[in-house]
Amino acid sequence: MNTQSTALEKISGDLITKMHARLHALERETPGDLNYIRRSRQIVYDILHELREAILSNPAMDIAHEIEFFRRIKPSFTRPYIYFKKLYEIKFNEPLLQEDRKKYIESQLFQLESFRHQNQLFYEYCLSADTHFDIQYFSRQSNFQDPNVDRNFSTGYDSLYATLLANEDLKNYLLLQLQAPVNSNPQTALTWTAPKAALIELIYALKATDVFNHGNADIKQITTAMESLFQISLGNYYRVYQDIRLRKSGQTNFLDLLKEKFISRISELD
Repeated sequence: MNTQSTALEKISGDLITKMHARLHALERETPGDLNYIRRSRQIVYDILHELREAILSNPAMDIAHEIEFFRRIKPSFTRPYIYFKKLYEIKFNEPLLQEDRKKYIESQLFQLESFRHQNQLFYEYCLSADTHFDIQYFSRQSNFQDPNVDRNFSTGYDSLYATLLANEDLKNYLLLQLQAPVNSNPQTALTWTAPKAALIELIYALKATDVFNHGNADIKQITTAMESLFQISLGNYYRVYQDIRLRKSGQTNFLDLLKEKFISRISELD
């Protein structure tokens, strides 16, 4: 193995180890939580930036090492980045109601399958041992048509290959979501009968006090849990929250009522 190849292996090996170590440190948090996904995406993005700086600061690679880098090494970094980036978008836009959520996941799976079908021949080539198109696909001499491609750090096709690999990961994740029970919790006998605005006020108060997942649960996750627990759809809860902030009668009406009733209850027992 020559010096250039050894240096390339060491740089990429050290960075992939660092990336996995940082991602592993986040595993105590709930996978699927938006904050977890966002932080994972940032970890991979930072490592990718380090990889780019390392590659650009070294002497130009010959064709053989360019192909090795863009076909095998770089997708190992861009694949998880694309996965977390797309997963964040999917989870952020996921409907709250179970029946809408199922249709949404199915539509996402259809889009992934359509993209794979459009790039089927290229994907089959990448997964094969063929090499006859490597210069066209995985060297910086490629003819990939996209003005936004960073020609110093991409052939265009390496990103396409990483996207197809990330889509497979997303497909497996979404299929598991479809197979999951609609509600793994025992059916609650509680139904929220107070105004929806009161529950939304409570949800934002709970978020503000960081009582769930060591403060890492986001508003959507808390809202979804409350909707499931109390058998209610809160609709555009963010708009209601904005109304609460602006209402002249007070921003903590329900919380004030809770405090008043709780103190009254304690007094009755004294």
